[in-house]
Amino acid sequence: MLLTGSGWLLLAQAVVFALGASGRSPYAAIWKRIPKSPPQELEDKRPPQFAQVVGLAFAVVGTLGYATGATALGTIATAAALAAAFLNAAFNFC
Repeated sequence: MLLTGSGWLLLAQAVVFALGASGRSPYAAIWKRIPKSPPQELEDKRPPQFAQVVGLAFAVVGTLGYATGATALGTIATAAALAAAFLNAAFNFC
């Protein structure tokens, strides 16, 4: 979205975030079909769902920015979502 500046692409990502925040991630359905050994311990689902809610909030603000012509707001919100995702992935900071 930062590369394309597409509000439609950001809207699609917002839908994915909303599904993930509600516990119905489309990626979970794919992951369940991949053969793997059982995990030693299960991860608590609350931190990833919180991260989905944070991503959803940034995506909604960004989508509204692009939809209203405030492309700077859309770009800043998208960049903030990317920064939050990086902090979560690299440093487990959520």
